[in-house]
Amino acid sequence: MIFNTYGSIDNPHIMLIHGAGYGWWNFINYIDTLSKSYYVIIPTLDGHSEDSQTQYISTEYCAEQIIKYIGKSPAKKLQLLYGLSLGGQIALEMMSSIPDIAEKAVIDGSIFYPQPKLAKISKIIVKYCYNIMFTKTACKIQMFLLKFSRKRTVTNIQKQMYIKYIPVLKKETLYNIYDTYMASYQLKSTIKNSQTDIICIYGSKEMKCVKHSAEQLKKLLPHSRIIEYKGLNHGELALYYPDKFLNMLNEIL
Repeated sequence: MIFNTYGSIDNPHIMLIHGAGYGWWNFINYIDTLSKSYYVIIPTLDGHSEDSQTQYISTEYCAEQIIKYIGKSPAKKLQLLYGLSLGGQIALEMMSSIPDIAEKAVIDGSIFYPQPKLAKISKIIVKYCYNIMFTKTACKIQMFLLKFSRKRTVTNIQKQMYIKYIPVLKKETLYNIYDTYMASYQLKSTIKNSQTDIICIYGSKEMKCVKHSAEQLKKLLPHSRIIEYKGLNHGELALYYPDKFLNMLNEIL
């Protein structure tokens, strides 16, 4: 795992954890703005981007690595912990282990209970379509098609990073993510001890299992909150709506 940091270490610490397939560049549009007021920590998970040669193991293993990193930092605690999709599940695992690891947390479009059917379908798609979906040509086509979406904002650097790093994803990494993030992960009961102010967000076009996960967390932590963004799909707030995303973070911080 690679930890990228930005800004003054004397500022309040915030951490942004990317979703499956991406890397630190998931948040490339926000680094300049956030690093003016915060010390921004962005891990690149095992098996992703520059760390694509490292085997991805599990949600729990990633959480352990990040907790060790935070424990060695001067702050010892985060002002904000944000996780997108897989990153959100890792963030929850961290909070289940260390109740006061962060003042506030945003869990964006994550699932917290086993979805074996979804995992099986995802693995079948990768098995038969990997050589089509994860090529530079396929990535270029995807980025080209985004030009026809007037509401979405995709910067040139985002496109370059996507085309460069998505093709380095290995089948084994994707299989391991599907087997752990989707098929087997169950939110720990120790999340009840969390002292973090947790907000679950998702788009109105998300899968039912994402919405149900947020509702389940609300039952375990009545003080947690849920925010739905109308018209958005999985991960779109952070990926394509930079103004809305920054406004959301500023309101929470």
